[in-house]
Amino acid sequence: MDAKQLVSLISQLAVILGGWTVIITGVAVYLSQLATRRIFNEWDKKNQIEIENLRHHQTESQLLLKELSAGLSSSQSQLQLRRIEAIDKLWSIVLELRQNFSLVCFWFEIMYPSEYSLLRSDPKASTDFQSITYTQVIKWSTTTEDIQKYRPYLSEALWQEFFLYRAILGRLGMLIVRIKDGENVEDWREEKMIQTHIKALLDRDEYEEVMNSKLGSVGMTLNLVESKMLTQIGNILSGRHTTMENLKNSLEVQKLIAESNGELKRKY
Repeated sequence: MDAKQLVSLISQLAVILGGWTVIITGVAVYLSQLATRRIFNEWDKKNQIEIENLRHHQTESQLLLKELSAGLSSSQSQLQLRRIEAIDKLWSIVLELRQNFSLVCFWFEIMYPSEYSLLRSDPKASTDFQSITYTQVIKWSTTTEDIQKYRPYLSEALWQEFFLYRAILGRLGMLIVRIKDGENVEDWREEKMIQTHIKALLDRDEYEEVMNSKLGSVGMTLNLVESKMLTQIGNILSGRHTTMENLKNSLEVQKLIAESNGELKRKY
């Protein structure tokens, strides 16, 4: 078939298909669709790469969170054991203080302020309290200094309550010494430092109850403070204190990961 015949055949085919305009339009549409598919393929490929990158970083973030959580859990378990040890030590000291100052507390528990001077005039009372001296009170108050090393494992509220509890007992012991030495002590609750400590430890209603009671106010005060310490101890032993710390740490880690993922999204 020569060139003339080929041209004639193409012309006849063009007429059959509807003319050259139709053929050119069809070719243009085909080329346009082909270009569009290529563009979409390139765009889809790029998106797939970005999605895979994000999945990769998300997986890394999840692994990091899991590792951090496991590490925090392990460290908190060890810390909890130290806290239990510290609490056991602290409460044994509370019981020791109660025992050492039991005679002091008993005196102020059963005597009205007007009867304090009997400590000097009553021979039996003088004998019973003979061993309570300034040196002895200081010794009882300072034999608990080794508890200082346990302070990091106790809540600050518990430590403050214990510190003031010990101070109140020490001040009561010093009042006994002052009475023995002939000083006129009006009422143990009027002693400036004791009153300051009680105000710091008790709420308003508890404070008013202690100040208005006739007898038994020493025991009432000590029991209220011990109850507050036991509440703090209960929070630690039950894990509530640790749980709140873990929650705080976990939220901080998740915040950091969220910020990191936000940076990655902006980057890609």
